[in-house]
Amino acid sequence: MGYAPQHTLRGSLIVPPQLDLDRLSQSFSAVARHQGWASLHSPKSLACALSVEAGELLCLFQWQNDKATHIAAQAPAPAAVAAELADIVLYANALADQLDIDLCEALEQKCAVNERRFGPANDE
Repeated sequence: MGYAPQHTLRGSLIVPPQLDLDRLSQSFSAVARHQGWASLHSPKSLACALSVEAGELLCLFQWQNDKATHIAAQAPAPAAVAAELADIVLYANALADQLDIDLCEALEQKCAVNERRFGPANDE
């Protein structure tokens, strides 16, 4: 069972899927079981892996000034950035699963906190 996004049909438009964390989790777990890595996926190991992937993302931008990252010819390849972001999301989702955290709910709650603290209502 691989991860394949399921597009839906709305009227005459094909709409891409929303992020399905359950399907991502199933795919990630299936690969881990197949490779014999599942026993290594403790919360600590997943947190370390998440940090490593964030470091790999940062390496793509290392030694670039802010102006260079906005120049297409000098910016990191979008595919490389996307791959590292995907790794980060996969490990964050796996860590949330290990700790029985509903990541969607946590994201919603964090956005609500940020809106209360930093949203337009605070500009007055």
